[in-house]
Amino acid sequence: MGRTRSALGRRIDALAHWLLRWRVIAAPAKWIANSRMAWSFISRTDRIRRNRLRERVISSGPEMMPKHISMIMDGNRRFAWNHSLQTEAGHSAGKQKLKEVMRWVLDLEIPYLTVYA
Repeated sequence: MGRTRSALGRRIDALAHWLLRWRVIAAPAKWIANSRMAWSFISRTDRIRRNRLRERVISSGPEMMPKHISMIMDGNRRFAWNHSLQTEAGHSAGKQKLKEVMRWVLDLEIPYLTVYA
C-alpha cells in the first residue's frame, strides 16, 4: 500500500511539474477543483512553486534579499464565506498562513516583518 501511495504521489508531482513548466495550470485546476484529488494536487503544486521561488531567492545572494516585508491580513471572512465556513475558521486559516510566512521570514533571515491586521 505504501509503494502505491508513493508512486501515485510521484505521478502527481510529475504532472504538477509539467503543468507549471508549460503554464497550463489554470484549465486543469478548474476541472479538478471539485475532485477528491484537488487539495492533494494543489498543495503539491504550491509546494513545487514555493521550493522554486525559495531557491531563486536564496541563489540571488544576500545583497538582493529584502530587509523588510510588510503584510496586510485581508480576506479571512471572504475566504470562510467562499468555503461555506464560519468566520472563525477563516480567521484561523489566516493565522496559520501568518505562521507560515513568519517561518519563511525566519528561514530567509529577513530582519523585519510588519503585519497589518
